[in-house]
This record gives sequence, C-alpha cells and structure tokens, in this order.
Amino acid sequence: MATPEWFSRLKRRTAEIIDFENDALERDMVRSQETPSEAQETEEDVARRLRVERERQEEEEIAARLREWNSRNVSKVSRGVYCVLCVLICVTMIALLMFTVTNLPSFGSPDHPINNEVSARYIEKGLQETGAVNIVTGMILDYRAFDTLGESTVLFTAAMVVLFMVVLLAQRKKHPDGDTMALFLLLYGCVQVVLESLRNDSHMLLIHFVRVNQVGALVLAVAVIIRWTVTAVRGKTCTGKKAGLLWALIIISIGLGIGMEFAVDRLGEPLLSYGMMALALVLIAWCGLRFRRMANKV
Repeated sequence: MATPEWFSRLKRRTAEIIDFENDALERDMVRSQETPSEAQETEEDVARRLRVERERQEEEEIAARLREWNSRNVSKVSRGVYCVLCVLICVTMIALLMFTVTNLPSFGSPDHPINNEVSARYIEKGLQETGAVNIVTGMILDYRAFDTLGESTVLFTAAMVVLFMVVLLAQRKKHPDGDTMALFLLLYGCVQVVLESLRNDSHMLLIHFVRVNQVGALVLAVAVIIRWTVTAVRGKTCTGKKAGLLWALIIISIGLGIGMEFAVDRLGEPLLSYGMMALALVLIAWCGLRFRRMANKV
C-alpha cells in the first residue's frame, strides 16, 4: 500500500523541525560556554582582524609576484654565477687583507712608515712653531687643527642633537620656529668658552690670554639671550624690572668669567679659576633659559 503524499510531507517537515531544534540547542550550549570576549567581537577587533588579513594578503601577493619575476627573468645559470662571484670576491678580499697584515713592519721597527720626516718635524720644531709645551697638544691643535675642529664639531653636534631630542620628547610641546637652534647656540657658546680656555697653545689669540673662539662663542650666547629678551618684553611676558635683574646677573657673570680667565693666565690657580668660570657660564645659561621660557609664552 502506497504511503499518502500528505503523510510523507508531514514526516519530512517533522524531521526538519527536530533537526533545527537540535542545531539550535547545540548552538546555545556552545555560546553559553564561551567567554564574553569570545562571544562578542567589538568593531575595533573586527577592523583590526580585517586589516591584518588584508596586509597578509598583500604580502603574499608581493611575494608571489617576486617569485614569478625571479623565475621568469633570472635563470639558474645567472644565480649560479652570482653565488660563485660572491664567494670569489670574499675569498680574494680575505687573502689580500691577510697578506697585508703579514707584511706589516714589526712594532718599534725603524723601517716603520710612521718614522719619517713628519714625526721628526713635530718633535724637533713643535715648540718653536706652535708654542705648545706638549708635543701632542701642538700636533692636534696646530698642525692638525682643522681635523680636530671637524672631529670635535661632529661629536659635539651629535651629543647636542641627542640631548635636544630627549628634551623635546620629554616636554612634548610645540616651540616656535628657530627655538631649537637658538637653544643650541646658547649652550654651545657657554660650553665652548670653557673649552677654549683649556687650550695650552698660542693659536688664534685675540689679546694676550683671550682667544677669538672664546669671544665668538660668548657673542653667540649673548645674541640669543638678547633675541629672547626682546620677544619676552614685547609680548609682555617679562617686566622691565625682571629683565633688568637678569641682565645685571648676566653682566656680572661675564665679568667674573673674564676675571677668571685673567687669573688662569696670571695667578696660576687653574682648578679654582676654571670652577668659577664654569659657575659664571652656568649662571649665564640659566638666565638665558629663563628668558627662553618667557619668550615661548608669547
């Protein structure tokens, strides 16, 4: 006896309902065991996941294109020649360096290339031509003055750049144009005055005991302070009385520095004199930084 069609439809529909309920029950059970962070994904997580997938797909596409281009344009013979040339060049350079080292003259040998007329000139006429008692001082600061100037400039500039980056990152504030350069000139001028005073030669003397570089460094620092003073006074962030007191301290510090330079040359007390000179320049830098702070408020 054939099964009625309506009974077959009812049976099929009942089976679908039962299967659907089982699937729904299973989904509810799985969802109940998930943590809130796993069950609900925020929009930020979705965007991050999509971005990561997109970047990975782009990287895979680029890598596939490179492999395709390499396989199409670079033959196996070319890659083999490239590897062989790399090995030959490395081996040749190593052999050349080893041969050079084995043929160097022994330490202290009179045939050493360094024992020539140049070193003899430094030793025999260094005091007469440079006025420096120390041969090394005369060689570095007179015979090779431009080399020393370049090296010290590079080293000091690198140190100041690192210092400025640390200061700027720590403050995270916007500064007017040229402020970093002005700060560099102020600190460079104050430090260079002391460094030039430590030299023990007669190179670039302006008068008997003051050097041209010292005067130039001090002029740079004072010019920067004048610029900040004018900006602060015009912007009314600094009163005339306060500016006058700071400038009086600057003038006194400059006088103290000049006096200590004279003391180094005449009295022969380098430790105390250099200490007082450094203190005077610190006061000048402090006054300049005070003017800078007031000028940046404009």
